Amino acid sequence: MTILENKKEYFRILDMKAIEIAEELLKNQDVSIKMLNVVNVLYESSKLDFLEDSSFDAAYHNPITSDFEFYLSRIFYHISEMRGLGWSVHLRRQKNNCAPDIRVDKDGIPLFIIEVKVKAGWMQEVFSDRRFKHDMDRFKNGADIPDPNDRVGRVSKQLDKYREKLNVPIENVYVVLASLANVHRKKYKDSNVDTYKDTFVKNTGLPKDNLVVLTKTLDKHLGNIMSVEEIEASNDFERIIDMILRNELI
Repeated sequence: MTILENKKEYFRILDMKAIEIAEELLKNQDVSIKMLNVVNVLYESSKLDFLEDSSFDAAYHNPITSDFEFYLSRIFYHISEMRGLGWSVHLRRQKNNCAPDIRVDKDGIPLFIIEVKVKAGWMQEVFSDRRFKHDMDRFKNGADIPDPNDRVGRVSKQLDKYREKLNVPIENVYVVLASLANVHRKKYKDSNVDTYKDTFVKNTGLPKDNLVVLTKTLDKHLGNIMSVEEIEASNDFERIIDMILRNELI
């Protein structure tokens, strides 16, 4: 089998996993633990340790975000096909100088947007007041780091852009994260998923119900666990699918 054939087969397998999730969602079944398992497998598949020997090792691994975006986009595609909703799903396609991760249109009009983040490590200040204060103190003391205000503003402006360029209200913008483990620190003893969500909402204006975090577990990093039995899934994704379908079918 050629490289191209292998790559196509890889995406066919991901698509079959997406079909399975779409079918179960439409039966009102819980799916987040299965989605987290896919994320964990994607991390494992991106590692190069199987090639390592005494003369070669690697810390590098391929980013998995684009594959997870594909997987999510196909879930929405299959939901539409199964329910006859008439959606067109656009993965990273540009419209009006704007290219959200996933855009779902109906009759040529943008219906809702999905922004996808596997990890949130680069945007910790948006989720954590403590991290923001820590980085702001360092920035003011001359540390060679970006201004935390710029990082928070960047995320907020991106969400605003969808309203301005695509005429999609903030209520129809959803942000999906696999985990907040890269935001959390053990010293943040009284922090939990809800407190991080509240800070994100404060900084961006996104409705809290529109923020999806697939796992409630904060001390386990996906890709570093042997089994998803080590983590606790949320029901955030199931909830937004229910929200979207109820709004679509009214």
